[in-house]
Amino acid sequence: MSYYQGPSLDWAALAAGGARFAYIRASEQDGQPVSHNNPDSYYAVNYAGARANGLYTGAYHRARPDLSSGRQQADVLLNFAPYVADGRSLPPMLDVEWPRAEWALNSCYNLTPAQLVTWIRDFVTEIAVRTGRQAMIYTNTNWWNSCTAGSSLFAANPLFIANYSQNPPPLPPGWASFTFWQHAAGATIPGSAYSTPDQDVFQGDHAALARLLGGPATGLLATVNNRYVTAENAGASALIANRAAIGPQPDRDRLLGEVRPVDHLTSLPATTARPSPGLTPAAAGTSRGRRQSGAGQ
Repeated sequence: MSYYQGPSLDWAALAAGGARFAYIRASEQDGQPVSHNNPDSYYAVNYAGARANGLYTGAYHRARPDLSSGRQQADVLLNFAPYVADGRSLPPMLDVEWPRAEWALNSCYNLTPAQLVTWIRDFVTEIAVRTGRQAMIYTNTNWWNSCTAGSSLFAANPLFIANYSQNPPPLPPGWASFTFWQHAAGATIPGSAYSTPDQDVFQGDHAALARLLGGPATGLLATVNNRYVTAENAGASALIANRAAIGPQPDRDRLLGEVRPVDHLTSLPATTARPSPGLTPAAAGTSRGRRQSGAGQ
């Protein structure tokens, strides 16, 4: 989700249609002022709209590795969009993929695979140092294999794989599975002259989503003798009615109880492309601007 979707998204309709999360662009390149960015012109309004309608949110940075270091650009992201460990925030995300055509660079930013791997390592390390979280990495397998020489060094970072297809795509080396999959573009937004949100799915169960959000796997599905039900040991143990109070984040607990199997979900805007029903239970979401594999915004 970015400037390219414009300022008039109907977040209430997106939430009602099944969307549960959104990654929103906050920054790009080396943080210097560029058109509609640093920060993204609509970051604040999109963040507020998503939060107000119960979506989990994360901020992302569009990389430009030829301009400055990975550490510097990680700081750009966190300075524009500080990470808050509130149980509703997704890890900060690095968007590293094909350069825009107007940047007049080759596919790999005129850098060698070794230079790009070092740059990515410096970015994710700075995120970890400043937030205690492993940065999400958004990329495409074809770009990654070509430009990092198929590096397998980032398996600790959750993967947001981009591939518009009916079935989960092949993954870059090092990752046994993806965390998010961007599988389709959305339909046109009524009344908007801008591009449409892409559609994504989360691969995992309630406990996995809670861990990604930095909180315990708790769902307020029922009470027994005035005790709330909790999922101990990150969901590995049986449900026990032992929680005396809702706690500091009731909205998160309530929404976790609403996660449904992915084959029963679509996120708005509607699309004919559907994720594979073979995925484990997942949450649907909307994020970012329209992109095809091989071309980005």
